[in-house]
Amino acid sequence: MLPAHCVSLLAAVALLTVSCGDNDNTRPADPCDRSRHEATFDACRATSDQPTCEAAGGRWSVGGIFNQQLQCFCPTGLAGCPCTHFSQCLGDCVAPSVPVGTCESVTAGVCQAELPFFGCICASSGFGGGRFGGLCID
Repeated sequence: MLPAHCVSLLAAVALLTVSCGDNDNTRPADPCDRSRHEATFDACRATSDQPTCEAAGGRWSVGGIFNQQLQCFCPTGLAGCPCTHFSQCLGDCVAPSVPVGTCESVTAGVCQAELPFFGCICASSGFGGGRFGGLCID
């Protein structure tokens, strides 16, 4: 049988071992982790009127050049996060400063700020195996 002070010491060491596991609660969460934003983004995209759009954090506005339809523009939460493939984003991985005619040379970009998007841009959108190409949407 162990002396009482040894039992107390072993109990204290065991408690410290359990409470000091691999959890690093001081490390900030990665703002570019798409799983952190999916539920909020999906809820916003599911709205169909101005009050629910705005309540979900969206912006109610006209979209498109020809369509001119009111709709909810939803923040992805990943604006400006670096990407090389659309699967890293909620939306497309885009190269906003690259002329559409030179998209094939692009290998990296940033995640879109909001959806839907209207206009022309270089994007890795799932078409062509995720390679960057010109994308125009109205």
